[in-house]
Amino acid sequence: GNFAVQAEEQVSQVVKSKNKAALQYLLATVSVRALLQISRSMLLLLTKDALDSGLYDNQEKAMIIYTLQNIGLQRCTHRQQAVERIILSTKSEELTELKRLLDGTGTYHNLYKLVYYDISSNSIQERIIAHIK
Repeated sequence: GNFAVQAEEQVSQVVKSKNKAALQYLLATVSVRALLQISRSMLLLLTKDALDSGLYDNQEKAMIIYTLQNIGLQRCTHRQQAVERIILSTKSEELTELKRLLDGTGTYHNLYKLVYYDISSNSIQERIIAHIK
């Protein structure tokens, strides 16, 4: 409804303006879970456009992956592709830190579960494994 339309417009403006601080504020104040479930275009805004613009630190990347794990990945290729984009965008020391953040949630969600259980697409799983080795 109305929330979805307004949220999508707001996120789109923030991402297009490449305003990292505004995006961080938005993610801290609005339910990321709700945002990620609004639409496929919102999922792309948050996991492709914002990523391509370099708007995320590892904290945001880990939070988005963790939230996608909580929403559920196994039956949704689009969410699995989103996780793949985030992980493949992360290199060297940043990748080591992202792995640590994903393993440090204090819940049963961790990198191993993410890669070998939550990601059901073999091709996505293989690309992620090749990247994190």
